[in-house]
Amino acid sequence: MIRNIAFILTVPLLLLLITACSDALASREQVLEDLRQTDISNNQAAAPTDTPAPTPEPSNTPIPTATLAPTATALPATSTPKPQPTATFTPQAPPTSTPEPTNTPEPTATATPEFTATPIADTPTPEPTATLEPTATRTPVPCTLFAPNADLEGCNLTKAKLSGKDLSGANLKDANLTAADLEGADLSGADLSGAILTNADVMSADLSDAIMVGVNLRGADLTGAVMDDADLKKADFSDAIAEDASFRNANLVDAKFIGAELKNADFDEAIVIGISLLDAQMRGTSLTNLNLDRMIIDEAYLVAADLSGSSMIQTNLDGSDLRIANLTDADLTDASLEDADLSGATLFNTILEGANFDSAQLEDVDFTNSILGSGTDFTDANLTDADLSGMELGDITFEGATLDGADLSNAILDDADLNGASLQDANLDKANIRDADMRNADLTDAENLDNARNRNDAQWGDTTCPDGTNSDTNLDNCEDTW
Repeated sequence: MIRNIAFILTVPLLLLLITACSDALASREQVLEDLRQTDISNNQAAAPTDTPAPTPEPSNTPIPTATLAPTATALPATSTPKPQPTATFTPQAPPTSTPEPTNTPEPTATATPEFTATPIADTPTPEPTATLEPTATRTPVPCTLFAPNADLEGCNLTKAKLSGKDLSGANLKDANLTAADLEGADLSGADLSGAILTNADVMSADLSDAIMVGVNLRGADLTGAVMDDADLKKADFSDAIAEDASFRNANLVDAKFIGAELKNADFDEAIVIGISLLDAQMRGTSLTNLNLDRMIIDEAYLVAADLSGSSMIQTNLDGSDLRIANLTDADLTDASLEDADLSGATLFNTILEGANFDSAQLEDVDFTNSILGSGTDFTDANLTDADLSGMELGDITFEGATLDGADLSNAILDDADLNGASLQDANLDKANIRDADMRNADLTDAENLDNARNRNDAQWGDTTCPDGTNSDTNLDNCEDTW
């Protein structure tokens, strides 16, 4: 650039020198006009041949303007007027044009990189915008936003203080809420699928219509929580406390309540297929009108529970505590209640065909209008003071059972197995005992045996008669006591 500027500044000086020389030559020509007439004419003839010399000059005029325009606005302004006068003097200065061709490539070479460098600087500008795109989806910001429909998926909210927060419709999938405080929070319609709420405080929280598939609530406190219509498939409530909680119409397929505290909880109309209630504490729990068929509820604590209208076909209730439970209109066909305690329970109009009550406790149970049918097994069961009056008990096994003080009046005991049963103080008024197996039975102080029907057709042997005598020595049928 400096060389170009120096060249441009020297051009006017050269032009002045050329002008002076031409004036001197003109004066000499006038003096020696006669002598050099021929030479002058020759010089004039040579002048048109030298005119092509200006060809490099036009090339100089656009070149500096093109090179100086992007770099400095001041240079083109000064350079443009100076090449204009050169058009009149170029025919007289062929020698001076020799450096000009050498200068012409130089500016073009320097100008080219100047223009190419400009777009290069612009190319990186859009690239940073592309790198900023992932930052828009970062989770730290949303993980601090606790509002309805908030996106908190996968957030670590361990021990978070969210008591009373409105998180209705929030996305909490796979969130970690271990030991979080959610007491009284509104989580209705929220998605908690796969979330971890172990040992969390969810007391009185609203989880109605929430999606909680596979949620982990082990050890959580759900006292008074509302989970009506919630999707709780495969949810784990093991060792959780859910007293007075509501699960009405909830989907609890394959859910686990192992060892859970469910006192007075409401499961009415819930879907509980495959639910596990092993060792669950369900005193006063409402389980009405449920389909509990083929479920495993053994060792469950169901004292005073309301199971009225529920279906428990082939359900395993072995060892469960069902004292004073309400089983009215329930269906226990082929259910297993071995070693279960149903003392004081109401089995009014209950279907018990094929049910297994082996060694079960059934003291003071009301069987009014219940259907026991063939295959029902009361082997070694305790039926003290049970009300079996007027019931169809044919082909039922009472072997070794305790029926002390039971009301069997008008009962049909045809072919019933009472071998080794205890019937002390039992009421047999008008009971039909045709072909009943009374061997080894204890009828001490039994009432109204003399009014029993078809007593002569019963099987007697080593039977203790009402007066304490043995049937083997009493006409083989306790007839003398009638």
